[in-house]
Parts: sequence; C-alpha cells; structure tokens
Amino acid sequence: MRRARAAALALALAAAAWAGAFIPWEDLAEGDAVYAAATRFAQVDGHRVHYPTPTAELARLLEASRDAAAPRHLAEARLALGDRAGALEAMRRWAEAQ
Repeated sequence: MRRARAAALALALAAAAWAGAFIPWEDLAEGDAVYAAATRFAQVDGHRVHYPTPTAELARLLEASRDAAAPRHLAEARLALGDRAGALEAMRRWAEAQ
C-alpha cells in the first residue's frame, strides 16, 4: 500500500512537471537551448521564415543533446511518432534529472 502511494505521488509530480516544462516550438526564443534543434529556417520570396523541424529528425537531434530540457521535448517527439514506450522512458530520464 505504501509503495503504491509513493508511486502515485511520483507519477503525479512527474505529470505536473511534464505539463509545465514543454514549450511549443512557436514559443521558443533563440536563447532557449532546444531552439536550434526545434526550428528550421528558409527564404521564401525574400523573407526568412521559420518552421518546425520534422518530428523524426527532431527526435534524433534531441537524443544526442545534453541539454536538461531535451528529454522533455524528446518525450513529446516520440509520443507524436507513436512511440509511447520511448516517450515514457524519455519522461522518466527527464524527471530523474529534475
């Protein structure tokens, strides 16, 4: 019973942290560590535009990143790719580092 309560508390804390740590790529600033990985640029009719990095490529870049926020963003990318187990593993690594 005590172990189940502790596990439920840990899961609740991880879920609360999960909700607050992810920043959508549209809201990232150049000072954010994952900005370079999450954003691509192109010239369109003389204008510099930015767009999200394709999810599979982003996941590979985040796997190699040493930034503390990378596992959190990696979890989102893996979830978007349909890899629930990989997303949970990335979330676990991120929560342990917090």
